[in-house]
Amino acid sequence: MAPVFKAAFTALCCLAAAASANPIASHHRHQQRTPAPAAADSQTRECPASGEKQRITAPESWNVYPQKPDISRGPARGFEVDAFNNQSQLEQVFVFRGIPKQAKTCTLGWSQNNHTDRVFLVDGAAALVNVRPLSGLPTPSAGGDAARGEGITYAAIEPFDDAKKEDELNPDFTLWDDLDDDWDHIAGDVDCAEELAFKAALRDPQVKSHIYLESDEHNGIWLEYSC
Repeated sequence: MAPVFKAAFTALCCLAAAASANPIASHHRHQQRTPAPAAADSQTRECPASGEKQRITAPESWNVYPQKPDISRGPARGFEVDAFNNQSQLEQVFVFRGIPKQAKTCTLGWSQNNHTDRVFLVDGAAALVNVRPLSGLPTPSAGGDAARGEGITYAAIEPFDDAKKEDELNPDFTLWDDLDDDWDHIAGDVDCAEELAFKAALRDPQVKSHIYLESDEHNGIWLEYSC
């Protein structure tokens, strides 16, 4: 192969490899997934060693319905949002508990395992998600169980959905289900607290889209913290 053509061929191969590792242009950080710890319970955790991070996987989550604001389903088994008929139809509330008081840096992200060890569906042209931190969760009615998410509906969380726009995060799931490999994705940093709750919805509900990603120690939404 002539030197000029060989150089051009090498450059094209490099570009193709870069494109396959990042299916869309985005400011979010993506990297090959590192082994995640097993999902822990909601008891208060200890701080990791200096310079290290601890990851909490498989948050407690509930499906809520903007068009049926007094109905909810949960605990959910995976991360799921849905929009059709020009409206957001299914949104999700999820909460991480037991974060140590000493936590200084908290980062929200999501992971996908390799294609043989995950259930991951992105149906639609726009899978950009809007994640808003909630200032709290509703108190269940008499006899209800907060740990089971009783009382968590779209209507009930509205008073807690008061975050500023600059506090929103926008993880992008577009095309990532087409990749066979495992990946970690960084959505962004959030203010630390012993309990952190969020609401997720498709950012553009006028575009018909559906996302489902099972939730376990290697798939779904997670929170990392350091002290």
